[in-house]
Amino acid sequence: MSRKLVLIALGLCCLAILYAAPTIANACSGIAGDVNDDGAVTSADITFLYNYLFAGGPPPPCPGQADVDGDCDIDIADLVYLMNFMRNGGPAPRSCPAHFP
Repeated sequence: MSRKLVLIALGLCCLAILYAAPTIANACSGIAGDVNDDGAVTSADITFLYNYLFAGGPPPPCPGQADVDGDCDIDIADLVYLMNFMRNGGPAPRSCPAHFP
């Protein structure tokens, strides 16, 4: 009986992995400036990037989307660039070519 339960549990785990794999592979939205990867560039992305850079927040789930000035480095310049875009109508976010070949 216990062997049968182990085989059933193993089968369910395999199914869960197979169904989750496409979601994991396509996790990033691909939108430059979408720092928190919620599908849109909003003020929440400014907050997420600030928290990552200065308050010990988690790293961006998709680093290429957080590199909004396109210099292939995530730093304060990205925060300023994103704020300028959101608040002052500055240039649109762009990404480092290495992140999105």
